Amino acid sequence: FPQLNLIFGAHTHTILSAPSQVGDVSIFQAGQYGRFLGNLLLRCYADGSHKVLSYDLVEIDKRKTEDEEIQRVIDQMQAERNARFAHPIAQLPAPLDGERDSIRNGRSTLAPLITQALFEQAVSFGYQPDGAVINGFGIRTSLSAGPVYYSDVVKVLPFSKRVLLVSIRGEDLISSLTTGLHPQVHGIQRRGNRFGINGRAVEPAKNYRIVTNSFVWSGKDNYNEFHKATIIRDLGLDVDILSNFLEEKFGN
Repeated sequence: FPQLNLIFGAHTHTILSAPSQVGDVSIFQAGQYGRFLGNLLLRCYADGSHKVLSYDLVEIDKRKTEDEEIQRVIDQMQAERNARFAHPIAQLPAPLDGERDSIRNGRSTLAPLITQALFEQAVSFGYQPDGAVINGFGIRTSLSAGPVYYSDVVKVLPFSKRVLLVSIRGEDLISSLTTGLHPQVHGIQRRGNRFGINGRAVEPAKNYRIVTNSFVWSGKDNYNEFHKATIIRDLGLDVDILSNFLEEKFGN
């Protein structure tokens, strides 16, 4: 990785008591769940090189006395979070299937609702989008029939991605929908590797206004060409947009 000098990671939950060196790149990992605090002293040079002067992991001992002021802030934040998560937003007459197999096989009843919610968010801002696209595996669970709470919506979309209205060339849209991992769409029709919008074939040289999320826009999950799209408007967080949509459609 010639463009990188340092990597600080935690996603693998690996504990590195000493930095791992791969070529000129130093890699540091401090475990998971706040168990350790990584303490690094680093010297950086004008030529872009660096030297690790010291590095150690400080284990956070839960038996130590809590700082009362910090704990008050934490307690207040947790109380606000718990109140929001316990807020009832909807009453579903039937379950909405968001399971991975259903998404993979095109049988999800939750995915179309999510893409519709994102599409209508753009409409509410005064835009006329051509369609909506999200990555299917960003949907992590289903919604059961009956009361739905904000915490349930967070479980469905736990990554809280930004929703973006973008302008993308037809050829890049076609490529991304062809290579992307289980795209979920609204307003876009597919037959094999042919795509249509508003009853017409997607034109490679034409620009389309598409609602998507920041994950797809960055080209991840093989939506490679989406990163070429130009952002028109940030529409908010996907979890909040879906929550508001459910409350509007199925609220008490």
